[in-house]
Amino acid sequence: MALTPNVVANTPITSTWGNETRDRAMQRFATIAERGTAWPSPPTGAHCYVDATGSVYVYTGTAWEWMAGRPLGARLSMSGAVNIPSGAGWQVAWDVVSWNNGMTTTTGGSAGITIIEPGIYMVTADVIWSYNGATAVSRVDINVDGAFAGSGCSTMSGAGTLGLGVTIANQLQLAAGQKVTVLVAQGSGNSAPVRSDSHLAVVRQ
Repeated sequence: MALTPNVVANTPITSTWGNETRDRAMQRFATIAERGTAWPSPPTGAHCYVDATGSVYVYTGTAWEWMAGRPLGARLSMSGAVNIPSGAGWQVAWDVVSWNNGMTTTTGGSAGITIIEPGIYMVTADVIWSYNGATAVSRVDINVDGAFAGSGCSTMSGAGTLGLGVTIANQLQLAAGQKVTVLVAQGSGNSAPVRSDSHLAVVRQ
């Protein structure tokens, strides 16, 4: 698309010129969903502002990319400590939405953060265990759509180290609709108390 032609004095402004000018202006939408309905086929290079996320986006020809403002993201935590039984993995049932900027969050037994726009996201899982005298190895995994997210998305604390914080932070290429969750497990022994200051955060890069 070239430079928009100048308006010639004393001649009508054509619809082609007006529509092109509209496409090059900053459009404003209440939500990302409204943008998708109102402007399903924007031209490459189009810009918009979304009230719900407080952010500016540019259309690359295939997807809307965050450009400025508050990036998409959310953080989940727990209102109290939870004991994790030994021997099997347990999906962390986050029950507090610490903050949310334009993402879809779920709390309770199916707790997680669902991506609404494709892109690269920084995913951080911070799980803090209270010391309980157990000697089993503890494990924390980041899962996407119920499956292990891959290299760099798992960590273990060795035997006798319960009481330490376990943190995973990794950049992941995620698609719209994918859900990020956290799985924790303790191999054997006493139950493992996961403290309330643990959290899961997903932030668009």
